[in-house]
Amino acid sequence: VREETGIQELRFLPIFKEQGRYFYVREGERIFKIVVFYLAQAQTKKVTLSVEHIGFEWLSFEKAIERVTYKNAKDILAKANHFLTTHQTLF
Repeated sequence: VREETGIQELRFLPIFKEQGRYFYVREGERIFKIVVFYLAQAQTKKVTLSVEHIGFEWLSFEKAIERVTYKNAKDILAKANHFLTTHQTLF
């Protein structure tokens, strides 16, 4: 997280862990990728992006779910929102 955003102080929320799986093509080769998603609470809203990125936004769930384009990403975001709304005592 620090490499991508500059955020160093995070409190990871226990239990939640989801995987996204997909294929993409790089230099004509089909690559299978697994991405693991965790929930964490940042101690700051200040973001310093790496050179690999061009922007970011802090969004509510409702706005984020509208913005996400891939079904598997929408599913993971919905699971994260459900987890947060049903486990509020953890944070």
